[in-house]
Amino acid sequence: MTKETVFDALMQANHQEVVALAERVRRSVPHTVIKKPAQELVMFQVEETVEKLDFNVGEILVTSAEVQVGDVIGYSMIMSMNQDMALDCALLMGVYEAGLPEKGLVESLASELIKKREGEAQEERQIVGSTRVNFELMGGQDPNVSHAKPAEAEGEQTS
Repeated sequence: MTKETVFDALMQANHQEVVALAERVRRSVPHTVIKKPAQELVMFQVEETVEKLDFNVGEILVTSAEVQVGDVIGYSMIMSMNQDMALDCALLMGVYEAGLPEKGLVESLASELIKKREGEAQEERQIVGSTRVNFELMGGQDPNVSHAKPAEAEGEQTS
């Protein structure tokens, strides 16, 4: 599992999903808070589809933190104002990047979070798909509806 995949999974999680592992790691892994959780604004960019240019949509409020674990620094940036969550995610990223034995636990958590998000996305696609309109079944397509019959067929019926 790549660092980016783990980062994305942790940063999109709910605090309840990461707090148990973070507490466990906090008690067993020596670490130092390098940058306390702080709110920041980051620019949200999207690509304009016609000319393929970056377009600044606006700013997003995030909370970021940095924790040193061994010789590496774990970084987090969450789209929330939850400082504890930012600190927990930074600690877990530090453990992951340091390659400590607890790295497997962080990867397992990330895998669970990814599977959960995929399940939620599948459910959402099913809900959205159930509202899809089938135009072939809408009025005007039913051969039993008089306005859907060819003109000569209508003329034959009226004679």
